Formats: sequence, structure tokens, C-alpha cells
Amino acid sequence: MMKINKFMKSIMFLTLFIIISFAISLSGQPEGKVPVEMLIGKVKLKDFSKLPYLAWYEEEYNSYNVDENAFMKTGKIDKSIKIKVLFGSWCGDSRREVPRFIKILKHLKFKNKKVQYIGLDRSKTAPGLDVMEYNIQYVPTFIFYRNGKEIGRIIETPTESLEKDLIKILSNQLK
Repeated sequence: MMKINKFMKSIMFLTLFIIISFAISLSGQPEGKVPVEMLIGKVKLKDFSKLPYLAWYEEEYNSYNVDENAFMKTGKIDKSIKIKVLFGSWCGDSRREVPRFIKILKHLKFKNKKVQYIGLDRSKTAPGLDVMEYNIQYVPTFIFYRNGKEIGRIIETPTESLEKDLIKILSNQLK
């Protein structure tokens, strides 16, 4: 009788161990998620109009309404302004903010050749690019330069709105 009790306890312990191990291994797996194809490195504006990025880009771009009132008192953006947009095509914030930002720039008639888009992987790196110099903690990060010198950033989500944050950064830079 004593051997059966020890045997049963061993079986129960082993079963419990297997169940717990299985549960732990599943907890690290994303539920029903398919690996996301990423835009990595220097990206052209036209790359957003390719599959699989087109769906999220087009939906956000088309549904966003630029706050035209925010720009009523501003003039044209100084021609020396350049912008770097560091984003993750896998990131929900980037998928929301980057298409909106692009629509705002189009509304302002800002020249696309003055904007550099850099896609980052989940480690916030891109092969062949030294992105460490930008000190990116969160994506998207919009970095504004005037005559090669950084004048401000919008990081992850705007403080007020993309339009208002953009105006604050460029307030002394508008002509």
C-alpha cells in the first residue's frame, strides 16, 4: 500500500509539473499572431503603398483630418528644415502617427525630399545605419533639423497633437 501511495504521488507530481511547464511555455507565445513583415532601413514614401503596409497606411492616412486651424497663423516652413522619421512598421504608434504626419506635411506642401524615413526593427536598429546616434527609445520619433542642427522631436505620441507639436518646434523657424 505504501508503494502505491508513493507511486501515485510521483505520478500526480509529474503530471502537475508537465501542466505547469506547458502553461509557462505558452505564456511567452503571442496569441494567434503572425510574424510582421517590417520596413527596415531607409524607406521611400512609395514603400508605404506596397503590401502588406498599404492597408494600415492607407486606412490611417485617409481617415485623418488635418487640423487646418492650427496652421492659420503660420507661414511657410523654412527651406532649411529637414526631418528624420524613425519608426517601426510593426509598431501600433508608428502605424497611426506616421501616415498622419505624412498627410500633414503634404497639406503644408513640405517637400518630401527634405524628409528621411528610417524603418527600425524591434531592437530599434537598422542594418547598415548607425541609428545609435539618434538615441531612439520609442517609435515613432520625428526629429527636426535646421541647418543640420536638431531643433526638436516628437516622440511616440504627440503631447497635444501632431500639428500643434510641429508648430511649437518650428515656431521660431517659420517665415
